[in-house]
Amino acid sequence: MGTGLSSSFGQNQEFVEYKGQVMDANSGDPIPEAHLSVEHTNISGLANKNGVFTLKIPKDLDQSVVNFFKVNYEPKSVQLPFFDEDFTEIILEPAVLKPENLGQVEIYHGLDPLLIVEKALKKHRPIEGKLVGFYREKIDRGRRNVLLGEAVLQVDQDKYIRGNKGEISIYKSRKRTDYKRLDTLAVKLRGGPYSGLHLDLAAYPQYVFYERDLDAFKFEFEEPTTIEGRYVYVIYFEQLDKDYPWYYGTMFIDAKNNALLKVDYNLNVDNKRAATRMLVVQKPRRIKVTPLEVNYQAEYVEKNGQWYFNYGQFFIQLRVNWKGKLFNARYNIHTELAVFDRSSEDFFPKKDLTRIKPTVVLTDDISGFEDPQFWGANNIIHPDKSLQEIIEEIEIEGVNR
Repeated sequence: MGTGLSSSFGQNQEFVEYKGQVMDANSGDPIPEAHLSVEHTNISGLANKNGVFTLKIPKDLDQSVVNFFKVNYEPKSVQLPFFDEDFTEIILEPAVLKPENLGQVEIYHGLDPLLIVEKALKKHRPIEGKLVGFYREKIDRGRRNVLLGEAVLQVDQDKYIRGNKGEISIYKSRKRTDYKRLDTLAVKLRGGPYSGLHLDLAAYPQYVFYERDLDAFKFEFEEPTTIEGRYVYVIYFEQLDKDYPWYYGTMFIDAKNNALLKVDYNLNVDNKRAATRMLVVQKPRRIKVTPLEVNYQAEYVEKNGQWYFNYGQFFIQLRVNWKGKLFNARYNIHTELAVFDRSSEDFFPKKDLTRIKPTVVLTDDISGFEDPQFWGANNIIHPDKSLQEIIEEIEIEGVNR
C-alpha cells in the first residue's frame, strides 16, 4: 500500500490540517486550481478557484515537503514546518521562456502537431491499482447556489485493465438542495462521477477522439510555454465535421517525453437540438432545455518520472424554459474530480463502499450536511464559499421562490 493517506484509512491515525492560498507573484491575484503534492508519498491536493487550499497530512509526516505546481508558473517546494499555524500564502512566479530555451522554440516549426498528439495518446498505459478522489457537483441558478453534492470516491483502475471503463465506488457522500421549490427536479444530465473520470483523455481518448481517429481533427501549434524549465508544446485542435456538436480546444504536451500535461477543450453547441440529445438524459415534456456553453478541463502531475491524471472539471450552462412561464431560468452546473492518493490496495473496507453505475449522478443521493466533521482525514477541494454560506443561500432561495 502506498504511503500517506492510504496508510491512515481505517487506522484512526492522527493528521494535521494545513490551510493557505496560492498567489501570483506579479499581480498578487489568487492562482486557481494549483496542484499540491507531498514528496515521497502519493498524497496530493488542489486549490479551489480562489487559490485556497486545505491539505490533511498524517502527523508522522510533519517534516515532509509540499510541492506546488501550476501550468505557466514556476513550481515551488515548501517544507511543512515553514507553514504558518493558521494560514500560509504560497507565492508562485510566472514561468518565462529563458534565453537558453529560445533555440528550442523553433523546433516545432518542422514537426507535425498531429503526430505529437498521437504519440501523447499512445504513451498512456493504464496502471493497476486504486485511486482515491474527491468529487463535487454544484448547480447555480443565477448567482445563487441551489445544489451542492460532494463525495469521497475509490476508483478501481484494474477494471479498466480488464476491458471496462473503470469502476467507481462511493465511500462518503453528502448533498444539500430543495427539489420542491427548484427547477433542478426537471433535468437530469449525462454525467456524474464517471464523467469526471472520463475527462482523462490520455486514458479515455474515445470520448473526444473516437478511438483515436485523429484524422477527424485539425491540429495547429500555438505559442509554446515551459513547465519546470522544460519545453512544452501548446497545440490547438478542432473537429472537422461540424454537422453535430463538435469539440475544439488546447493540449499541453511535454516536448521531451510526449506526456500530456493539460487539456482545456469545449463542445460547440450551436446545434441546440443535437446538443440537448447528447447531454440531457431526462426532462418533462413541458420544458425546453438548451445548452449554451460546455467546457472540459483535465490536468496531470508528475510523480517519480510518471505523469498521472490529477484533476478534471466539467462546466455547462443551461437555459430552461417552462411552458406557460414568461421568463426562463439559467443554470451553471460544475463538476470536479480531484485524485488525492494512489495505492495498489483498497483504501477503504469493502463493506463501506457502494459501487455505482455510470448512469448515477450524485444528486440522486439523499444525505445532508449536518456533521461538520463528516470527512475526517480525507482531503477535499476547499469550497469557494463556506458550506454554511452555501446552505444559507439554498435555504433563502427556497423561501423566496
